[in-house]
Amino acid sequence: MEMIHLNKLIILSVVHSLFLLVGCGPSNTTDTEYPVTVQGIHLTEVFRIGDQESDDVLFGEISDMDVNSKGEIFVVDSRIKSVYMFTDEGSKIRDIGRSGRGPGEFSGPVSVHVTKGDSLYIFDRILNRVSVFNPENTVVSRTFSVPGSFSMGLPSSLLGSSERGILFKYITPFVDPSQSDPKAPRYDKIYSLDFQGNNPNDPVLRVLARDFITTTSAGGGISARRMPFGRSSVVRYSNHDGHLYAGRNNSIDVDLISVADGLIVKSLQLSIPNIPITEFDRDSVISGITGEEERQLLRSAEWPESQPAFETFLVDDNGSVWFKRTMPSPSTNAEWLILNKSGQLASVVQLPKEVVLDVIKQSRLYGYGVDTETGAPYLICYVIR
Repeated sequence: MEMIHLNKLIILSVVHSLFLLVGCGPSNTTDTEYPVTVQGIHLTEVFRIGDQESDDVLFGEISDMDVNSKGEIFVVDSRIKSVYMFTDEGSKIRDIGRSGRGPGEFSGPVSVHVTKGDSLYIFDRILNRVSVFNPENTVVSRTFSVPGSFSMGLPSSLLGSSERGILFKYITPFVDPSQSDPKAPRYDKIYSLDFQGNNPNDPVLRVLARDFITTTSAGGGISARRMPFGRSSVVRYSNHDGHLYAGRNNSIDVDLISVADGLIVKSLQLSIPNIPITEFDRDSVISGITGEEERQLLRSAEWPESQPAFETFLVDDNGSVWFKRTMPSPSTNAEWLILNKSGQLASVVQLPKEVVLDVIKQSRLYGYGVDTETGAPYLICYVIR
């Protein structure tokens, strides 16, 4: 990776034999394959909220979540512009905030973070503002602005907090083509701000931004759309060891980065076969586009030869990294590959393809998905038995 400085009781048991590739970095389907047997994990679904009309909450769009020391869950709904608070068993406690621009109100909430003292930090991307809520009564105690500019980047999400401050991911906007080549590499940046949103010095980390297809109009404007099956960089912060975890999804290769100096502490790697992009994959993407001009743009674009190695990853409270592996189409389930702190493949879990895990704490997995029949977003919780 280029880098600078249950409502329903479901038991999922996996004792899985994978054909894994020996070595590091990107792999191809011609490499020698060796079978490796890994341990199984048993997951029981504890609860699911949002996919039934009788549920206490019907979500608009879940963008983030976190869990405090009591097991209480905070879920950001970016469409309804609110944050929901639930008990550890999934019962709704209260709404936090509402639509608006005043103290304790949101216009575009996207990230939530619970500090070690259970204070609640909620980042609003439209207002470029963090609202801090008291851990006892979830009343807003203060707010502060998050800086951003074309040269620095635009704040995109709140990753977490360390002793040094709050970690934010910044994205680089597309700029005037007369001043910059829109096809030149773009970088996302990770900044550490103090707890008032100040002191954005040099970024702790820079990673390659998501792949886009860009075009420049006769008038000089830039239009961009995400490259189908394009590569992107995922960055997470782990409270377990205080490191950033960063990896580009062309391969399963993640660096652990020191927040203090931006240096690589160690790397975790796992080589797996590439999944080629088929004509079925191309046709599925293009058929979902209504505009003929955009269809032509996609047809003429240079697509990757293979799909990304993974869709996302997260770090649990034991320091293991869970990768959601990209699966060939059509698939109803997705594999989550679990690498332990030593970089060894410890286990493989299969979950419904639409489920995205977001938090793993105290043997519980919290995630979200969209019901494949109704399109309703839902919150889901599993426990490791």
